[in-house]
Amino acid sequence: GGVFGDPYQETTIHKKGFSISFYGGSSWRWAYHYEFVYRPAKNNWYLVLETQSSFQSGDPETTIRNTAIKENELGEISIDTFSSDQLYEDSRWKVVAAKTFFYNSPAMGSTPRKAFLLKGNIATGIRQFKNFIEVNYDNGTTISTGFILRKDLLKLK
Repeated sequence: GGVFGDPYQETTIHKKGFSISFYGGSSWRWAYHYEFVYRPAKNNWYLVLETQSSFQSGDPETTIRNTAIKENELGEISIDTFSSDQLYEDSRWKVVAAKTFFYNSPAMGSTPRKAFLLKGNIATGIRQFKNFIEVNYDNGTTISTGFILRKDLLKLK
């Protein structure tokens, strides 16, 4: 949790389920909110929404980043297989499209950013979703982070 200690904030009960929230950091602040619903047919709880927020505490207005990841991108994650620690990876991806854009959110139909990668660029994968890969790209001067369409990338071994 950084300077805030334990990052656990609260558990909230909803009509169809519950959510768990975390907050922490120091100069860079972050928050995660996970929403679960019960599926009677499967007799289990499933993650249906993850919300991420981050900002630099000295300039929150211009550095805030909010991302909502819905169940259709998350895939089927039951509560007994859920772990926020296991969601992240360190993989390498090569751009195979002529040009591919970064997105702020992994949602089909969302607006791409101006930032893009070109064919042959290699990015570091942070997390995989159904249609997107969350990546970092370091061009030697700047590190760009965002979501790239999975179809535009090839995973390297």
